[in-house]
Amino acid sequence: MNISDPASQSMIDGAAARSEGDIARVGPGTPGGQFLRQFWVPIYRSEDLAPGLSVPIRIMGENFALYRGHSGKAQVMDYHCPHRRAPMHLGWVEEDALRCMYHGWKFDGTGACLEQPAEDAAFANKVSIPVYPTEEFLGLIYAYFGGGDAPEFPPYPAPAEEGFTENPPVQPLPCNYLQSFENSLDEVHVAFAHRTGGSHAGIYDLPEISSEETD
Repeated sequence: MNISDPASQSMIDGAAARSEGDIARVGPGTPGGQFLRQFWVPIYRSEDLAPGLSVPIRIMGENFALYRGHSGKAQVMDYHCPHRRAPMHLGWVEEDALRCMYHGWKFDGTGACLEQPAEDAAFANKVSIPVYPTEEFLGLIYAYFGGGDAPEFPPYPAPAEEGFTENPPVQPLPCNYLQSFENSLDEVHVAFAHRTGGSHAGIYDLPEISSEETD
């Protein structure tokens, strides 16, 4: 391919953009999204979700409802009620189930519909809502969105020695996850981007960086 040709260069640039998008975009059906959905994903701090509380969450381009039942179990279910699409997090936590605020349809942690107050009682067992496996570990709530059997939990071993785990408050970053991840690994930019202020102010020296390939 003649890269001096504008049309050829445009093809190269387009291929590069598509390749970057493969891992930068994590919505349903994207290559990056399909990859990340194979793992347990940390979605919330345990201490921020009290029993009886339900909240909206947005994970990998999708909205969900997260709630903690009165037994202490955290549960993730679809954002919308299957009846009239009302947001489920606006409902009420009853024992370990969540009742929709619109018409009172009540779903448990397995996704089964337990009650439909204005409907024939026999119809409830024909309705369900998608739910997702959840677990807690070291102060974080994890969920699995990949479908099929979830991988082994916990996703990484507990500390070998006694101590404590601190999970600082969540800080929303208004950028793509890949930008934040790449920036965190880049120590060279600190000497330039942060020399005038912030926690790294006054750092002018370039770091010495080395790497070693392992199995």
